[in-house]
Amino acid sequence: TRVHPVNQGARQLYLASRDAQKTEKLQRLAKDYGLFFFFKGGCVYCQAFAETLKHFSEKYAFSLLPISLDGQSLDAFPEFKIDNGLSAQFNIVTVPSVIALHTKTKEIIPLSFKMISLNELEQVVETMLGERP
Repeated sequence: TRVHPVNQGARQLYLASRDAQKTEKLQRLAKDYGLFFFFKGGCVYCQAFAETLKHFSEKYAFSLLPISLDGQSLDAFPEFKIDNGLSAQFNIVTVPSVIALHTKTKEIIPLSFKMISLNELEQVVETMLGERP
């Protein structure tokens, strides 16, 4: 109970503290990593996931570059870049896909090749990017 409080008041404080730590960590990671979002405008999964990814990138201040594989936009990203071969370079075969790029080392880290929830996205980013030197 000291690590994971069961008292309602203590539990709320614990969860608030944990959320604040997660937010701080993700905002810190956003200073070193940018995200590429590969999508197709006609993909219903891409359309739904785009809202989640946009919220995530705004909440934690990640720079995000949406890249359309079919030249079509998404509601969340009316402005985008058309794929110029980057998807082949990153071996993107499914959409939606999210790739992280370390801005200094240019290290590429695949994060997701499917639609995931905000909570899952936070966990993936925290795990995949947070363990790096």
